[in-house]
Amino acid sequence: MEIIASDREVGARVRAEVDKASDEVLAFAGKPAVEGTCPGDAEADRETQLRALERGVRVRSLLRHSTRFHLPSIGLMETLTRAGGEFRTIGEVVQPSWVIDRRLCLVRIGPQVPEAEGNGIDGGAARGTAVVFHHRAVVDYFASLFQSAWDRGVRFDPDRVQEPEVSDRTKASILLLLATGVKDEVIAQRLGMSVRSCRRHIASLMASLGTGSRFQAGAEAQRRGLLG
Repeated sequence: MEIIASDREVGARVRAEVDKASDEVLAFAGKPAVEGTCPGDAEADRETQLRALERGVRVRSLLRHSTRFHLPSIGLMETLTRAGGEFRTIGEVVQPSWVIDRRLCLVRIGPQVPEAEGNGIDGGAARGTAVVFHHRAVVDYFASLFQSAWDRGVRFDPDRVQEPEVSDRTKASILLLLATGVKDEVIAQRLGMSVRSCRRHIASLMASLGTGSRFQAGAEAQRRGLLG
């Protein structure tokens, strides 16, 4: 196990490992596949992924549903998808992590920073320390987590960017979290949106369900069988 203690080192290490990849890259990320947080990293990330795709490496990335409505993210995903990259989105994303060729897994640790409205493509990225695991059992565990989430994800299609199914799933995720009684700030963080956007969604859901409180909205959605 290795510890990486700064954003710049984390970004550089991920790009270096992707450059060495020969088979596959699996990524849970706040943005497409390689996640740079320092000035100039975005272009380096894109080029690193394009080189991997040109070598025939399969690059799969899982992002939050909210990424589909963030224009800089959409542009990057379109570029990488047309080059052979694969993207799916889900309601919630675990700590950003990457599995490279099933030989190592790099996991960011620490609090996640929710995406702010108008924020750059780094929205939702965790800051700071990362841990690199080499033990096969640990790497396989993270790979299995990725595959399970991938199977539930909604495929990103560059020719059909904003899908109603994604909006419905985001609403269901909000209702599920409301039913557990968590705060607005926690819901926003988990779903990768600003607190202001989250509260707008909650107000709309409360109105549509005819309830007077957040918890009642979650309970009513559960009563109606809207939570799956």
